[in-house]
Amino acid sequence: MDSSYLFDTYLESVARYKNTQAAFQPNRDNRPSPLLKDLLGKERVGVVPTLGMENMARANGVKASTAASAA
Repeated sequence: MDSSYLFDTYLESVARYKNTQAAFQPNRDNRPSPLLKDLLGKERVGVVPTLGMENMARANGVKASTAASAA
């Protein structure tokens, strides 16, 4: 199967699901909660960033942690 077909099918499925959910909960807000955004934005303790995260930090001008540079 073609990956673009699978992706289109996935997007159609998500749209159908959201439309179905909107029928049951018309006032539902689909945005992420502020708590979830706050938790996901925090640095995890005891987790060594991957090489990709270190490269992203360098590209954004953020100093990489010493744990990441030791890896």
